[in-house]
Formats: sequence, C-alpha cells, structure tokens
Amino acid sequence: GGGGGQGGMMVLDSDGDGSPDDEDCDPGNGAVFPGAMELCNGVDDDCDGATDEAIGPGEECQAGQGVCRRGGFMVCHDGGMVCDAVPAAVGGPEIAGNGADDDCDGLIDELACPGDTVAAADGTACLWIAGYDTTWDSCRHSCNDRTVLGMVGRHATLETLAQIEAGRQLQTGRNSDLWIGAYRSGDSPSGWRWRGRGNMAGRGPLAPWGDGEPNDSQGNEDYAAMRTDGFYNDLAGWRTRRALCMVSNN
Repeated sequence: GGGGGQGGMMVLDSDGDGSPDDEDCDPGNGAVFPGAMELCNGVDDDCDGATDEAIGPGEECQAGQGVCRRGGFMVCHDGGMVCDAVPAAVGGPEIAGNGADDDCDGLIDELACPGDTVAAADGTACLWIAGYDTTWDSCRHSCNDRTVLGMVGRHATLETLAQIEAGRQLQTGRNSDLWIGAYRSGDSPSGWRWRGRGNMAGRGPLAPWGDGEPNDSQGNEDYAAMRTDGFYNDLAGWRTRRALCMVSNN
C-alpha cells in the first residue's frame, strides 16, 4: 500500500491511485477513484455513486440482414458496448432478380425451388435428374424438357460448392454416373470447360475429380460425369447416362 504524511498525520492510499482510502470507493482498485474516467464496464469508476453513466454513443453499427438491416450506434448496456440498431421485420418473400435480400435471410435472389428438385444451399440453383438416359451431347435436350420457375432447364454446370453438394444429394443411393456439363477443352487453363459457360476450376473443391481422374483411360474420354461417390470421372461421350439438370440465377 501507499501512504503519505500531511500535517503529521498518515494518509492511507492502499492502491496507490492518488486518492485516500477514506475518499476512494474501491481502495483496493487503482483504476477506481474520484475523478477517474467512467468506462462501460459495470463499475463506478469515478466514485460518484452511478455506474456507466454519461458514456456517449460509439461507432456506427448495423443489425439485421438484407432489406431488414438498420443502422445505429454502439452504446453502453449492462457493462458492455452493444449495437442499438433494431432490424425491421421481414417484409415478404424473396423477389428473384432484383438484387436484394427481400426475406432477410442473408441470401440475395435465392430460388424457391419446387419440392421435387434439390435446392443448392446458397440459393443459386435448383437441380434434378433428367427422366431418361442420353449421350452427353443430347443431355441438353433431356434437361430442356423441363421448365422450373419460368426458366428452361439446362445441363448442370456446378460452379459453387453448394451446387456440387446438391448434385451429390441427388446422386446418393444411385448406381450409375450422372452426366454433368463439363467437357475437355484445350482452350481452358484447367483443360476443361463448362458447357455454355466459362472454364472449369482446376483440381480442388470446385473440381472434385476422383483419384487419378481425368485420365482418358480408354481414349476419347472428353466428357465429365459425377460418379456415385460424388466425385468426377471422364467418359466417352457416346455412353448413355442420365443427365444432372439445373436452373440457376447466376
């Protein structure tokens, strides 16, 4: 402890904060004394009998998602700084194509997929399996046979992790590959390209080739299929398989 003499008397200042113990509301805490800066900590830092008083608003903050998001400020509450913004109530269902998160779920323009399709978890696509076997080239016809949410179906081009996972859900329990819309292309850095789209990603999470694939083991294996284990394989396009189909908002 600390102390000092004044007029022959010892003044006790146990925590050494410059405030005598008989004037200090917490003689054992050197950060608490009359005149100290009040902090948002649930403590009466300045010994005036009030806690966390007169602490002005802090930085701007936001709460909520999408069109429900509202702004506010960080304020002191129950010994901690919290955002005082109050999100608006959800206004309605998602409106496709307007670039807004209308239903405030953190996704923009996600698709409300019908129950007989599988929705990609990121809201970007609805996927299903075509109704009959075709060669790879004819997959576009078997997918075009269906319209979903006003969009004509197309051969699946799995360009997000969620789309890949939705395809794998459809493949669960099946005993045959599914044609996907990727083909070998010398113009692509990865060597593969998505049908009607851009280059396929190189090997990795967005291009989950099976071990040793693609290998063109029997020649002319220039087209991609999703195996029953969810990984990709290259096959000759004359083989017949069901197609993985989709509509998407991207």
